[in-house]
Amino acid sequence: MRKLGLLTALVIGLSACGGGDGGGSQPTVTCNFLPTDPNCAQTSGPLDDALKAALNDACTTDMGGTPVDGAACPGANLIGTCTITESGFTVEGFYYSVPAGWTATTAQADCSSVSGSVWHPAS
Repeated sequence: MRKLGLLTALVIGLSACGGGDGGGSQPTVTCNFLPTDPNCAQTSGPLDDALKAALNDACTTDMGGTPVDGAACPGANLIGTCTITESGFTVEGFYYSVPAGWTATTAQADCSSVSGSVWHPAS
């Protein structure tokens, strides 16, 4: 899911430019690509309003997703998740079997293609 790598790079880049509140609450920004793409992504960490707005804009404009501030990615048809933690932020990609989606093997291989990622199969 190239979107996972893009979100990670965006978060790290924006936080280096002054985004992030340095601590306190750990809000979550969700970018849902369902039902057209079998993925969803959640970003959490010290997200200030500017960083949340930039993530929501990137979700819609750059990746064709739907931002859902503070909501979780769905659990139905989940194959597994791919987690990247960097500089106090966590980006978690969710892989689904529908629509025409991933298998456990292809999802894990895709996750492994992102540097520093950890695959978590659904239980």
